[in-house]
Amino acid sequence: QQTRIWALKTNIYRDMGDKVKALEAAKSALQLDRENPVYWLAVIEFSDVNNDDKKKLYEDALKLTQTEIDVVVNYAKFLESIGDKPGAILFWQKAGQVDDKNKATYDAEVARLQQ
Repeated sequence: QQTRIWALKTNIYRDMGDKVKALEAAKSALQLDRENPVYWLAVIEFSDVNNDDKKKLYEDALKLTQTEIDVVVNYAKFLESIGDKPGAILFWQKAGQVDDKNKATYDAEVARLQQ
């Protein structure tokens, strides 16, 4: 129950444009449920950190969420955004393994990056 309150606060602060309070609320939710990918992605989104620290957050999220598909896909996009094409390809491929019913979509991302 308390986790839902923090998640709600995260969304309210996000909608208000208050990234600092949104991050605080997301971190509070994450402390209560370390395996929830939504809370991890919110913490990653609102954390004002360098790319190496953001990578570390993603790696922690991947471990604790058991490579949940939303975390895998967001990490692939992040890696591409920072110019790490080989890493992005690797995680698009991993997405195809984790979510095989959407493998064609992830394979298309791999093909696009390999051009």
